[in-house]
Amino acid sequence: MPVVHIVEQLLSKPLITVDVDASCRDAVKLMIKKGIGSLSVTKRGKPVGIITERDILKKMVPYPSSLLKSKVKEIMSTPIVTIDVKKPICSALQIVTEKNIRRLLVTERKKIIGIVTEKDLMRGTRYFRCTPRNRPPANSNRNNSHTCSYGMGRKQFYREIKDIEETCSACASLIDKL
Repeated sequence: MPVVHIVEQLLSKPLITVDVDASCRDAVKLMIKKGIGSLSVTKRGKPVGIITERDILKKMVPYPSSLLKSKVKEIMSTPIVTIDVKKPICSALQIVTEKNIRRLLVTERKKIIGIVTEKDLMRGTRYFRCTPRNRPPANSNRNNSHTCSYGMGRKQFYREIKDIEETCSACASLIDKL
């Protein structure tokens, strides 16, 4: 996988949408049909929220019969959180971390064009990040004291990602500064 620098390289499009007045059951059917975990919720063609598998599980599973009656607008998450298509992925990571969310809608010239997920961001960053505290001293011979952050868990990833800067002296991985 090539080095990823900006959100545009990771986003999924086209953005799949559902109307605010659609039933939750219809939203679930659409997610299953498309093999996705979220839908952008629109009202008269304008994005107003997002509905995710997690929203449905948390709000519908305790009351299964409500899935047939409930509307998307009753369980969608608002407000929508966006990021510009040309922003660096470290900016997207910072937003999902600070807001404790898993998906960002991606804009281009203030129009929503796609979505990027936390999983996309983690996949995109694993090829170019190393943490400064794990870097060997500049005069070392690339010894075993260096540890790239590939494959770390989510919590550790977010703790470590805040320390990213420049290029790793041990493995020459390209990294961005938050």
